[in-house]
Amino acid sequence: AREVLGYDVGKLCACGPAALLDATAYCQPAVYVACAVAAERLRTERPECLERCQAVAGIGVGEYAALHAADVFDFEVGLSLVRLRAEAMQQAAAVGE
Repeated sequence: AREVLGYDVGKLCACGPAALLDATAYCQPAVYVACAVAAERLRTERPECLERCQAVAGIGVGEYAALHAADVFDFEVGLSLVRLRAEAMQQAAAVGE
């Protein structure tokens, strides 16, 4: 994730600053990474759950996590898309202020 984002998202989530995670540009990639980690843990610890999976879904950033879990694209591609989305949303929110 560091290569795509340019910062350590795990360290940001664990150590803060929390105010930075309030920003869309940082929050959305963190949510995507957390979802990907959860899916990978499930894939490792209980692979039968994902092997039997018929569908995945999500809302917002969760849509990207669902597409990654379904192997539509790899982690890095999904994180790049989420980063661009989050930055665009952050910029759009700033224009509206």
